Formats: sequence, C-alpha cells, structure tokens
Amino acid sequence: MRCIACDYELLHCVGRICPECGTDFTLREFIFEEQKVLFHCPHCDHGIVGAKPNGLPPEQIEECESCGLAVGLDMYIVRPISGVSAESAELQLPIHQEEG
Repeated sequence: MRCIACDYELLHCVGRICPECGTDFTLREFIFEEQKVLFHCPHCDHGIVGAKPNGLPPEQIEECESCGLAVGLDMYIVRPISGVSAESAELQLPIHQEEG
C-alpha cells in the first residue's frame, strides 16, 4: 500500500496523510487481498480481517469488539498479517485502484 504521489509505504501509518509528502489518502482507494493484512484498532491494537469484494472491514462496524471505542475506515491502522512481510508480499499487498 503505497502513496500515489511519492511511493511511500503507507502500511502502519496512523491517520490518512502520507508522512513523507502530505498527500491525503483513504483506504477505499485500495483493494486488499484476503489473508494479507489486518485492520487494527488505534486504541487497543485489536486486528480484524477485511471482507469481500475489496478486502475492507465492514463499514457498519463503529466500535472495536475488543475495547469498545470508536473505529472506522478513517481510523484503522493497516498491518500485514503475522508471517507476511510487506517486502516479501509487496506485489500481493493492496493495489491502488485507478478512477474510471
């Protein structure tokens, strides 16, 4: 999952602004493959898997099932699943969707 402006690796980023160049991004811009990443609660680090068709967590989830605090697509921290490194799975990790 890389910034479309500067190619910075966005996995593990807190917030939705590239720390390298300041470009805004949203998780809806990416397609996530099954069993490659988890979406972590920013409060307690509890991870959940995404759902088909684009691999994102269900949008109806508004609170973390572990700590009960607010979560959502703009808050999750995306990390590779244990045993999957960003470098070794770079080509399989989220692919940027072109508009149109």
